Parts: sequence; structure tokens; C-alpha cells
Amino acid sequence: MRGEYLSLLVLIVLASNEGNNSQIEGAAHEDGRGPSIWDTFSEKYPERINDGSNGSVADDSYHLYKEDVALLHQIGFNAYRLSISWSRILPRGNLKGGINQAGIDYYNNLINELLSKGKNTLSVSHYFELRNDFQNYADICYKNFGDRVKHWMTLNEPLTVVQQGYVAGGMAPGRCSNFTKPNCKGGDGATEPYIVGHNLLLAHGAAVKVYREKYKASQKGQVGIALSAGWYLPYTESAADRLAAARIMAFTFDYFLEPLVTGKYPVDMVNNVKGGRLPTFTAQQSKMLKGSSDFIGINYYSSAYAKDVPCPTEYVTLFSDPCASVTGEREGVPIGPKAGSDWLLIYPKGIRDLILYAKYKFKDPVIYITENGRDEIDTGKRFLKDGDRIDFYARHLEMVKDAISIGANVKGFFAWSLLDNFEWAAGYTARFGMVYVDFKDGYRVKHWMTLNEPLAVVQQGYVAGGLAPGRCSKFTNPNCTGGDGATEPYIVGHNLILAHGAAVKVYREKYKESQKGKVGIALNAGWYLPYTESAEDRLAVARVMAFTIDYFLEPLVTGKYPVDMVNNDVPCSNENVTLFSDPCASVTGEREGVPIGPKAASDWILIYPKGIRDLLLYAKYKFKDPVMYITENGRDEFNTGKIFLNDGDRIDFYARHLEMVQDAIS
Repeated sequence: MRGEYLSLLVLIVLASNEGNNSQIEGAAHEDGRGPSIWDTFSEKYPERINDGSNGSVADDSYHLYKEDVALLHQIGFNAYRLSISWSRILPRGNLKGGINQAGIDYYNNLINELLSKGKNTLSVSHYFELRNDFQNYADICYKNFGDRVKHWMTLNEPLTVVQQGYVAGGMAPGRCSNFTKPNCKGGDGATEPYIVGHNLLLAHGAAVKVYREKYKASQKGQVGIALSAGWYLPYTESAADRLAAARIMAFTFDYFLEPLVTGKYPVDMVNNVKGGRLPTFTAQQSKMLKGSSDFIGINYYSSAYAKDVPCPTEYVTLFSDPCASVTGEREGVPIGPKAGSDWLLIYPKGIRDLILYAKYKFKDPVIYITENGRDEIDTGKRFLKDGDRIDFYARHLEMVKDAISIGANVKGFFAWSLLDNFEWAAGYTARFGMVYVDFKDGYRVKHWMTLNEPLAVVQQGYVAGGLAPGRCSKFTNPNCTGGDGATEPYIVGHNLILAHGAAVKVYREKYKESQKGKVGIALNAGWYLPYTESAEDRLAVARVMAFTIDYFLEPLVTGKYPVDMVNNDVPCSNENVTLFSDPCASVTGEREGVPIGPKAASDWILIYPKGIRDLLLYAKYKFKDPVMYITENGRDEFNTGKIFLNDGDRIDFYARHLEMVQDAIS
């Protein structure tokens, strides 16, 4: 078993999102992945999780990563922090246990998917146990992903690991002193957290060292660390409370940053941790750590007050060593409004003050805000009116902007989080996501389409021969690779309709009751007008409609082919018969030399917005008022080597078509 991740960041501008593998990835027991420390903790002790859940499925991003990247792209973010699971790369935690190629393949696919959407990449690692194993794990990640990942973070929230895993006992591995929580699985909150923190720092140093020695020259990347941090204000203006606030900062933020800048622990920690409980760095370790972070990540959520208290002589833990009490309110007034979780009191100014604190105390480092967000408690309602979250980000971003204006070197802002996810000990009860995930239904896909443009497959693949597989009658196109445009398209169309039916049947029988989704079909369709007002041309239009949109829709409504298709079993022509000739109608884009509408780039796109309205109403009245989605609509330009930034024609195209859709709805 090993800790959770070497996390990857895709980084460009001051807005983005992120994900940690145990929280979103799922597939915990698939494709060779070994157990992580959180798998063991949450599955063995479900009573330690608020809702008894675990991350074995989570958001199922292992299987749905393309959908997640698409969501990221649709929202408009151009940066993403993800996590690379140690136990998916090294299932037994070390090289001796073997490397899992399936895990490497998955992360390569995910990174490539992100880059295909215009993302750049940065990375992280999270460590719980042996430094040498972690160094080897980091080495594998650098080797396999470093050609594309240019920013790495070795640790994410080491303070959380120390405080919650070894003092409070609320998170994996759930250790603490017996007087803190009787149901902890052993532990000593006075000594273990410092040993763990020491090893985490040395693990960071070892991971940075191997990168700089083996990969930096060729990959030209950077390595940093992501620290969880609050901002602490003195409870009063007294000197004692001011010093108490300084000590709390030393035991939280400075704890993991000071050694990376100076090679030493903060003075307040050295002075306050009595009895030799704070490990010391050797000269070689201090040298390795000093200057070992190219940037720092700050995970900021909340702030609090610090108040001076006497140093205890019993029940000592890392929490008591600063000789300060921490509270979220002063004289009964909270420092800020509460989000969903009790610990998250909203104080936007804290992010500004923390950034400036880091700037002035730690030599003006490059800073990324690597987490920031607020939650709601899951009450079973969908939180689609997200005004509180919008306000939260607006106010925090304003404060980050203010810090930048003062001179802070902030390079990026990562919101937590893109999706609702497994929130550690809170399970699925706390929702931080910008995208709502319905965990009770189990899956996020609620609308399926079995086929896209089956008519195009039939017409272009088996009559005209212009698209794959390129079959047609020889008289249509001598270059076709065989085919018969009079018979094959009907066989193909028939099988496509049956395939649709089979796919719908399996969904309704196996999945609909639990997933509560819907299944449909996407049909390519034009609108046809009679060339003249004659009865013959009106009937010709009806036949063309029968051989196009009705061809694949009529069977799904009535279980039969359109009457005009059935009746036209005697060809109108005795030679060169195909599906195109069977309607006994010719199709043209102009009448007496006048086009039906202006041409886009391609000859076949003649712009006629009213057609979309008439087609919608045709489907409404003929096919029992079905639910409809316009699944494709657009226009093209030919690539002349110029960038089409003046997009007035396209804007006009959509405006006019949307107006016609609105008219049909009305």
C-alpha cells in the first residue's frame, strides 16, 4: 500500500480545475491497480466515513475521462490538476512488485486527451511511506510523462496527512493518541506526526533531486509542492496573541515551506517541540532540501483567529505544541459565513494576506493557488442555482488580483473542484463541484443516441460511394470498391434500424430502472419544398421525405417502413436504379436559376433557416410530437490559410436558425 498520487497539473492561466485520483478516478480494483492507503482505510473502517462510502467508484473518471475533459473544455477552463495513483503505477508499492503498464497507458491517454484540448501540463506526488520507493515511483512518472508534463508537485497537502492522519485520526491511516479519540487504531500524536512530516519533506527532496539530476536538462520542467494553508489573525491586538498567530503559522504553512527555503525547521517549532520529538536534518539532508522547490502551490479555503494559551504539560500533541488555541469566531462573531462544512468559514481577504506573507517571508516565490473552493452539504437537492459559489470565486479572485497588483508572483488559480467527488472522511456528503454528480443513480450519462446520421451511412457509403466503405454501383462511380446501389443500401439501413432497436432493448431491460436514462437517435435531414405548386411536385416532396427522414424515423414510431418506400417497389427507371432514383423525384438547390439560399463554402450547404422550423413542425405533427434536440447545425468556410476571426457570417447563420427554432417552440 502506498499514498495516493503523483498529481499532474495542466497549467496556463488564472482559472482552472483539478482532481485527486482517490476522489474522482474510481476503478480502485481494476486493471492491475493495488490497494492505496485510502482504499484500506475507507473499506476496512466504513464507520470512519460520514456516509460509510469509499472511493472504489467515485466519479468513475477512469472510464469517463474523455467526458470529464470535454466538460472542462465546455466550461472554458484551460488548465487541470489531476492525480497519478502510486498504486496504479506500482501495485505493490515498489519496483520489486512490478510496474503496471495498464496504469501508465491510462495516464498517457488522459494526458494526451488534455493536450488535444489545448492544455499544458504540471504534476504532483503524495507520499506516506518509504522514501526510496517514492523516489522510484516519481522516477517512473518523470520518465513516462515528463516529455509532456512540465510542472510537477511532489506533495499535496502534507500538513493534512500529518494533522488528520496522525494527530486527529480522522483520515487515513486514522492514527492518534488514545486520549484524542479512543477508536483510533493506535498512534501517538506527540511523536508520530513529526516523524511522518520529516519523512514527507525528505521524500519531496529525493523526488526533486532525481528530477534535477536525470530529467531537468532534457525535459526542462519545474518541481514544486502544494501546501494546505489557512490565514491566522490574532484574537486580540495584544503582543501575546500576535505571537500566537505567528506560532500557528510556523506549525502549519511554514512547517513544510521553511525547510525548502532554508534547509531548517521554523524557529518556533524548534523552540516549542520539547523532549527531542522534532527530528533534525543531517547536513546532507539540509543541503538537499534547501532551494528544492521551483514554485509553491497554496490550497486555501478558510481563516481563523489564534489566541495565546499556556503550554500544556499533559495530553501533548502537535496541536498543543504551538501553545495557542484556534477559533473561527471572536466574541461570538464568526470570521466569515459558513459554507457547507463547519470548518469552512469564508474569509476572502485571507487568501490575499497569505500570498503576501509567502512573498515577503520566503523570497518572493512563484505561487499557484492549487485549491480554492466551497462546499454544500448534500441534502438530496440539486445545487444548480450556484450564486453562492459564483460569489465565493469572484471575491477570492479579486483578492488574488489585489495581491498580484502589490507584486506577488501568482501564476495560476485552480478551483476545487470540477466535479462533486469523494471528499475523504466526509464521503459524498460534501459537494465542492462546479458540476453536479448524481452518485445515487451511479452514472452521469442520462441521454444516449444509438446512431448518428444512419442516412449518411446508407447514401454516401453504399449509393454514392463517397464515404467509407466507399461502395456503389459501377455506373455511379467506376472507382468504387464494388457494390450495388439498388440493394445494398436497403440491407444496410435495415440492419442499422435493427441495431438501434437491440441497443434500446438492452438498455430498457438492464439499465433504465436503475439509471433512469433515455435513448434516442440522431438523424441527418434536409427540408424539401415542391419545385412547383403542382400536385405531382407536392407528391414528389412527400416521397423524398419518405426516403430521408421518414426512412429511419417511421419504423421507430410505427414499426413499419414509410408507405412511399413500400409502394415504390417498381422502379421508375429500367436502368441505373439506386436508392437515389427510387423516390422518382429529382432534387435541386435552385429554382429557375435562383438558389434556395446563399451558399456556404461547400456546394451542398445552401443556407435556408426557415427549413429547420418547417422540419421541426413536420416531425411534431407527423410523428406524435416527439422530444427533439437539434444535434447538429452549422456552416463552413474553406481553409484558405487565413484565420477566420471576423465571424459575422457564422454569427448571422446561428442567429437566424435559432430564431426559427424559437418560432417552432412557440
